[in-house]
Amino acid sequence: LRLSGDHYDGAPEFSLMVDGKIIQAENVIQADEKLGQVQEFRFRGSFSLDTAKRLQIQMTNDAWGGSKDKDRNIYVHEVAING
Repeated sequence: LRLSGDHYDGAPEFSLMVDGKIIQAENVIQADEKLGQVQEFRFRGSFSLDTAKRLQIQMTNDAWGGSKDKDRNIYVHEVAING
């Protein structure tokens, strides 16, 4: 995964899930979208690409301060499987 985020009141965090099962929780995105940064994450898990139906990047600490410049977000730049 290649991700970045908006860091309103802290860095975005996420869990990676495959078919509803958490592969890894508590991942912190340090890359700042506004600065053009991208961060790479690599994961391994006990799941089959032949049978897996859904990959989820679930934000675990969303925040909103009432305006666009006070919003914590995650941006997905790339997803590569077996790559």
